[in-house]
Amino acid sequence: MRADLGRGGFTLIELLVVLAMLAIAAAVAVPALRPPAERSAGAAADSLLHVLARARADAAARGTAVRVEVRAGDGAFAVVADGDDGTRDTLRAGSLPLPAGGRIVGGREGAARVAFDAAGRARADRMAVTDERGGIGIVVDAWSGSAHAAR
Repeated sequence: MRADLGRGGFTLIELLVVLAMLAIAAAVAVPALRPPAERSAGAAADSLLHVLARARADAAARGTAVRVEVRAGDGAFAVVADGDDGTRDTLRAGSLPLPAGGRIVGGREGAARVAFDAAGRARADRMAVTDERGGIGIVVDAWSGSAHAAR
């Protein structure tokens, strides 16, 4: 006597669809669940200092000017290298982890800009990261191009 077993389990397509839905849900939920320490003015200032340090290193490595533009308000940024032939190459873009109610202030025309030359020197707008507890100024030395937070 042969027992007719029914098909049990899930197909590969069904499993992949469920995994894709879980990945999308996680990508949406994880940024909102960050601990408060990761979404503070200090964390955003540290992230901005890291972006500036990498841009300065990129300028030295490429031997060409590299510019960083940070949008006032929401902290979106872009790092762009200027080519010798007048072309522009976007190296990085993203957004700083601003806290709720936090913003970037400074610059002009809605953005703060920092430009590094091939020797690492800089021209920079004044800027600060603010939240409900106050602000942290970002200072870029014109001669060395190094940036630090002024608390």
